[in-house]
Amino acid sequence: MNERQNDSPRQAAVNAFISRVKTGWAYYSMRDAVDNYLESCCSI
Repeated sequence: MNERQNDSPRQAAVNAFISRVKTGWAYYSMRDAVDNYLESCCSI
């Protein structure tokens, strides 16, 4: 997968992580966004 295809899931994961750190809420949203990013990186 090239960098462009990976950009959207990565940005969603980063945004969810930043929101989690700032507010202390939305753990499950962050977890799901990171899972989606990792799946997009590792899909065969």
